[in-house]
Amino acid sequence: MDGPTAFTFVERFTRFFKRKDEFLVRTLALRLVDLTLPEFRFVGKILPSAVAASALFLARQILAVPLSNHPEELTGYKAVELMGCIEAMAMLMPEPKP
Repeated sequence: MDGPTAFTFVERFTRFFKRKDEFLVRTLALRLVDLTLPEFRFVGKILPSAVAASALFLARQILAVPLSNHPEELTGYKAVELMGCIEAMAMLMPEPKP
């Protein structure tokens, strides 16, 4: 049997979200996790919980949404610990169309 995936952790970290803007953060975080799947630098090298936490930190920053709980409380990770993963994930995002 396999262990939990980054998707499982996003669901776990966001299970108590109640506001609509928090659901937007969750949706974007799941999409960001999806972008990491074909990338070998993420698979087996970064814990799924760290990928999920990085996706939540990045989604929150992109959408400028304050969460009911601070991301560090939700995930157990400090942003400083995840900077490498967050930066790598940000580079995977498609460029905005003009």
